[in-house]
Amino acid sequence: MKHPNSAWTLASKRGPSSRILSLLLFVTLIVLTPPSGARTAPAKESYFIDPSATIECGGNFKSCSFGSRVYVGPFATVKAGPNPRAKTPSITIGNDSNVQDNALLDATNKQPITLGEKVIIAHGASVYGGAKIGVEGTCPPAPRVCASFVGFNSEIAEGAIVERNAMVLHLARVGPGVRIPSGKVVLSGKNVTSEREIPEKTIDIATGDQNFMDGVINVNVALAAGYNELEQQNASNVCGVNYNPKTDWTPTPTLPSFAGTQHRIPDSPNRVIGDVRLADKALPKMGINIALRADEGTPFEVGTIAFLADFTTFHALRETQLKLGNDGKYGAGSLMHGGTRFNKITSTGNNFEIGNDSVFYNATAADNCRIGAMSFVTGISLTANTVVPPKTVWDGDKRYPVEWERRPHSKAKKSRGRCAG
Repeated sequence: MKHPNSAWTLASKRGPSSRILSLLLFVTLIVLTPPSGARTAPAKESYFIDPSATIECGGNFKSCSFGSRVYVGPFATVKAGPNPRAKTPSITIGNDSNVQDNALLDATNKQPITLGEKVIIAHGASVYGGAKIGVEGTCPPAPRVCASFVGFNSEIAEGAIVERNAMVLHLARVGPGVRIPSGKVVLSGKNVTSEREIPEKTIDIATGDQNFMDGVINVNVALAAGYNELEQQNASNVCGVNYNPKTDWTPTPTLPSFAGTQHRIPDSPNRVIGDVRLADKALPKMGINIALRADEGTPFEVGTIAFLADFTTFHALRETQLKLGNDGKYGAGSLMHGGTRFNKITSTGNNFEIGNDSVFYNATAADNCRIGAMSFVTGISLTANTVVPPKTVWDGDKRYPVEWERRPHSKAKKSRGRCAG
């Protein structure tokens, strides 16, 4: 996605789916039968839920509603909560929305979660019961898109509201009951605990931000269609180590490679997708709920890996790449993400280490750099031996703290959903 004026960059300038039949409306790790009276699902081809996702909806759980052209990524978790007798969905995901790798929608507090149309829940983000995103508020004048965005490893707490045409950037939090109005962008790392804090912890949305969200929506709609096509060709195509889907920007599905040899391993519990070029001769030491997904930006050139902890995600924007050095160490919940800067290559040198829940996006690092836990690094080239302290935002030349503590991750699961057996 070619949006050099998105909020991801503008912030640094402006301030602190057996086969497709298994894609039922109500899905769990082992697909459940919808409860009596549940509304009919959209057309089977209209949305895609990765088999690795945990979808606790229907059966013994409350119902969920998935709209058309929805994409739910690897190891995302959707928890509607117990009580199947409930008459209305506990979690609603509107048309053209997406819930990305290792993201969480948790309505187990008995309060519903509602995502409207064109809502982006980015990698590792968490949304809790009672939250509404992209439902209320006002839209910009046509033809600009009316979307809503929740960024990497961020949190929308119980009862919080993010209106249409609003954004919450990376490693940011919206506290319980707080409303982020249309036209506002919560800055990375900020914790908005009351609406009185909005003026100092947000900036105004820009046309570049809206274009960026439009690009994200279009890519994920195309991925939903592409993964559905892959699964119709062979149900195991969407499992484990496997092909990327065919899209306008990647017309040829490609397999990951280990030391130059391509491999397809549908029974792998983790997801390695597309042109991921691993230097190791076999899958390296990996935790659980790992998503290395070269289905948008590609290729990924990944040096030897010392360890990949649970919930790690690699991804990249369209037309961008990852190039990572040897002896990489990737902490639990960490995210490596390619962006448009630095010749569209997000890169690291050798002996790079990123801490738990940290994000390295649209940046470069020389040898021996270390990123502390729950930090966000973007828009910068780190020189050799740089140490980024824990819980800090390094955004270009700006340095400021991450203002909140992330809740513990849910226990990682080895189940592979409809890929099992």
